[in-house]
Amino acid sequence: MALFAILFVWQFPHFMSIAWLYRDDYARAGIRMLPAVRPDGWSTVAVALFFAVLMIPVSLGPWHLGMTSLSYAVLAVALGLFYLAYTIRFGRILLDPVEEQSRRLARDLLKVSVLYLPLLFTALMLCASAKY
Repeated sequence: MALFAILFVWQFPHFMSIAWLYRDDYARAGIRMLPAVRPDGWSTVAVALFFAVLMIPVSLGPWHLGMTSLSYAVLAVALGLFYLAYTIRFGRILLDPVEEQSRRLARDLLKVSVLYLPLLFTALMLCASAKY
């Protein structure tokens, strides 16, 4: 359940960045992604921020369940804060209407989200508490 929760919560900032990058394509195709339905960006940023904040306590689930050492908890919080920082930075799409700047912010969040997950799972593996 802890791993499912991590994957579930992680996907929202990740997919909000993708949806923002390709919002025009989604709109033309008739696919009702949030940035295509609400192009002002407020809802997209709100969803991404909500789940990036939620990612920190959710990523601590394995530690709370006794699956990992304290070092995992420290790494999970550090990675979560890094992910949150880039999600907050993504929120600048609301302030800067320049298309290229907006796309760069979304692309940066996408890159960080793709790095975050394997780094978190690597920390989980390396810090696992073996209970045989």
